[in-house]
Amino acid sequence: MVNKRLNTSAGRLVSRMNNFRHGGCAETLFLTTDNPEEFFSLLENAFEQHQPQFDQDADFVTDSVRARWIFNRRQRACEQYENQLHERKPDGKYFKPDPDITEIMLFDRYVTNAERAMHRALKNLQLVQKMNGDKAR
Repeated sequence: MVNKRLNTSAGRLVSRMNNFRHGGCAETLFLTTDNPEEFFSLLENAFEQHQPQFDQDADFVTDSVRARWIFNRRQRACEQYENQLHERKPDGKYFKPDPDITEIMLFDRYVTNAERAMHRALKNLQLVQKMNGDKAR
């Protein structure tokens, strides 16, 4: 039998949070532990710094801030996991090869993917700004 709650947006949101442990691979913009005001402050600062003139430029600014936001979240989740691991097992030689190391490698991959996305977003923004500067001349 299909769960009818999953056919609603609220049901899909609940389902999306199943098996949520650390937020390391979450793609949603805000988690319950996030402060949206911090994101919007970063966004406002980026708009002041880059001063986009067109909607497309504004999209690139927003993409770069979103990528930075997710990158920072993943770094925090990775650091939190490593701290918890070191509290449980202060000596690294007692890490279990499979679950402990696998989890650290997953976090490393999450952070690396987020960092690449952030750099792509910043390159796109810089390219658009350069193109706009060339058109202004």
